[in-house]
Amino acid sequence: MTHSHLQSKAQSKLNAHMISISISKITRVLIILQINLDDLYTAKDASILLGKNPSYVKILHNKTPEKLPKGQYRKIGRELIITKDGIERLRREIQK
Repeated sequence: MTHSHLQSKAQSKLNAHMISISISKITRVLIILQINLDDLYTAKDASILLGKNPSYVKILHNKTPEKLPKGQYRKIGRELIITKDGIERLRREIQK
C-alpha cells in the first residue's frame, strides 16, 4: 500500500469515529429534549391541581425543598416548574 492510500484509510477511520461521536452527542441531546410539555406545570397550576392555595408548591419549595420529589421540578428563572409525575408523588405524600 502506498503512503497516500494508508493516509486515506486512516482519515476514513477518523471521520467514521468523529461521525460516531457526533451521533452520540445528538442522541443525548435529543433524549434530553424529548419532553412532553403537557406534563409540565407551573408551581401555581400544580398547587391548584393539588387542591391547595395557589402559592402552596412555591412556599413548600422555599421552606422545605426536600419535601418536593427529587428530579421532578426545576427552577427556570423565577418560575418553578414541576412534572405531572412530581405532582402525583406530592399528592401521595400529602395524603399520608
